Amino acid sequence: MKVRTQKELLEVMLTNIGMLRSGLCFLSSELFTQNIITFDEHIVIGNYIRGNKPSIFSSWNAFWNAGNRFYWSRGDVKPRVKWLKQHIKKLS
Repeated sequence: MKVRTQKELLEVMLTNIGMLRSGLCFLSSELFTQNIITFDEHIVIGNYIRGNKPSIFSSWNAFWNAGNRFYWSRGDVKPRVKWLKQHIKKLS
């Protein structure tokens, strides 16, 4: 099976943002558990997320969570949707 592009995987995450309970990495795990993405896709998107952390200057939340496992407060959907949309656009 062919691995979808990073852009396609971000779009899948955005489409399934309602499943968010914690952070984007955990959402990726949930998508894998639910067979929405493959294990290889889970690895690809996890690497992309970790490689494209938000700037600590992008939001107050990102600043306070610098060095933490979460870039924004756990379960806060709004900044994650914004990040996903920015990166989908970047990859277009």
